[in-house]
Amino acid sequence: PKSIWLPPNFDPKKKHDLLIMHDGQNLFDGTKTWNGQEWELDEWASKLISENKLSSFIIVGIHNSGKKRWSDYFPEKAYSFIADSSYLGDVKPELNADQYLKYIVKDKLKLDCGKEISNFPIAYETFGKLNEGKNNGILIFHALTGDQFPYGINPITNKEGWWNYALGPNKAIDTNKFFVISANVIGGCMGSFGPSSIDPSTNKPYGSNFPVITINDMVNAQNFLLDHFKIKKLFAVIGGSMGGMQVLQFVSNFPNKADVAIPIACTASHSAQNIALNELGRQAIMADKEWDKGKYLENGKSPSKGLAVARMAAHITYLSKKGLQEKFGRKLQERDALKFGFDADFQIESYLRYQGSVFVDRFDANSYLYI
Repeated sequence: PKSIWLPPNFDPKKKHDLLIMHDGQNLFDGTKTWNGQEWELDEWASKLISENKLSSFIIVGIHNSGKKRWSDYFPEKAYSFIADSSYLGDVKPELNADQYLKYIVKDKLKLDCGKEISNFPIAYETFGKLNEGKNNGILIFHALTGDQFPYGINPITNKEGWWNYALGPNKAIDTNKFFVISANVIGGCMGSFGPSSIDPSTNKPYGSNFPVITINDMVNAQNFLLDHFKIKKLFAVIGGSMGGMQVLQFVSNFPNKADVAIPIACTASHSAQNIALNELGRQAIMADKEWDKGKYLENGKSPSKGLAVARMAAHITYLSKKGLQEKFGRKLQERDALKFGFDADFQIESYLRYQGSVFVDRFDANSYLYI
């Protein structure tokens, strides 16, 4: 690399136990900054490993796609990842929109609302390797508030991926066997084309000027990824909740593009109650004065109170009446008696408040409205 920091006693002729390097952009200041390009770091570490001068190394970074790139170079046991750089210093980088792994769809896509889009990004992640026959692909669809990070450490939340228990080496969706694609739906806020994207005609976020989208639109957009990877037929499509609805839509739109379909905990259409609860959530967001008719990003604001209430309402629907009773009942939250106020006396109240408060830090209110 053109500019790297090495300890004074570093001897390239001797074998070393450990190398710590950063995956991608600058992480530290001064002499500890890795200024070389990624391919230079790849090449250099590969040379050290191949010449048996390095036992192992750690890649410090926050981008899951980097994991695939490194795993293509080296045996799995040769390296480790630290997703949160705060372990090594005071500098904690944030993943910005330009760092998501994206595919730019140049083709035109006619939306159900009648509008047409093109040159739009689909943010995605892949896990495992595509075989020569390109017949081991699995496309997984995420739920309403999910994203393209089902496995590993989510670089935004620093929490485990939403399907860590099901996806990975030797798990139900075995990445030793399958090439798994996970994309953020259009309308989302994790790098795909959505309300927070910049409208080139105004140079401002689309906000409420974003076109209304459907499950059908989401599926048709993700189908472009199969063309990108030159996959003619998937082994399977899998998804739960809204992801399951996308599975049903995919096999309806493209009946010959997947051998197996696994829709989980979903329906083909919403009931009147579903529609009503979704409307309740939307109205909670729009009633927040900070929403500002969807222009809050332009003014540096966030309708966090309305979004939190919307999330609380949604969480009530995630368990049945029986399930809520079995989990919470009338148990009090860290108290022996009612306080006769507006604090959270009951565990279910505390649970809903917590879910609402943590949600606003990772999700865009306009995306919630549209999805």
